[in-house]
Amino acid sequence: MSILRLHWDNNLAFAADYAAQVLGDAGDGHVCFKTALVGTGPLSRRIPGTEAWPYREAAVWRLGLQEEPQERPVITVLKKKGGMTILGYEKNWKHIAWMRPGRRSVENTEDVVSALQARYGYYAAVHLLECCDGDRMTVPDQVKLMSATSVLISPGGGIASVLNFLRPSATAVPLTAFNTQTNRSVSLDYVFYPQMETPRIVEFPVSLKEYEKTSDRPGCELPTDNWRYAMDGALIHCNLRFGPEGTQRLMQHVDAALLHWAERNGRYEVLQPLQKLAAAQAARPT
Repeated sequence: MSILRLHWDNNLAFAADYAAQVLGDAGDGHVCFKTALVGTGPLSRRIPGTEAWPYREAAVWRLGLQEEPQERPVITVLKKKGGMTILGYEKNWKHIAWMRPGRRSVENTEDVVSALQARYGYYAAVHLLECCDGDRMTVPDQVKLMSATSVLISPGGGIASVLNFLRPSATAVPLTAFNTQTNRSVSLDYVFYPQMETPRIVEFPVSLKEYEKTSDRPGCELPTDNWRYAMDGALIHCNLRFGPEGTQRLMQHVDAALLHWAERNGRYEVLQPLQKLAAAQAARPT
């Protein structure tokens, strides 16, 4: 069976959600699947000769989305919330698990959203999305959200599975993590990003300053005897907090994303706030 045809002819759904619908109120039993597509590989070029774009088009068509030209760019800032079960191993390789809060959440996301809205004013819509604590977003809702987003700012880790549903003119700005072992910023989804022909992906390099004054340290830090410490460092699971310098660096990434959106859509009027900022800086005495 063609994998593309499988996408085109069938609705997108989580297996657990579909099983719950089939089982009804009983909520107990077994559901058999004739055909199952497992993993996110088919949404990238990990299969030789396979393009990601047709799968996005199939999902959009199945949902009946009418992707009209956007009146202005939409900046979606994702704030992760809720805990997550983390699996690990003790020194004797005995399997253990514990709850980790936050999931690399930006603790002052609201401040970042306010700074972005103040910078771009009417010319861009800035939305804060808190997700997901208990109730996750359905696959159709994820596709609709990505379709409506021009610039996505999100903590890294797992976000690659939905970036394919952004429009070609969109830009994703995933946040990296800081590896204290290598003393450098590292990508969390580097395996997937190079395989996507769209959207434009520009990672934001997190520095040690973004870990200052967060509420989850030192509890979030990996101990030195954890099996992942040597590979990922201490801060891989920790939250972030943007100060003035970090916010300014992030806005430079968003500036470039809006320029890309304007070029792809022929809507250069959205750049007026940036033009005014440039003129004001040029007028300052040196």
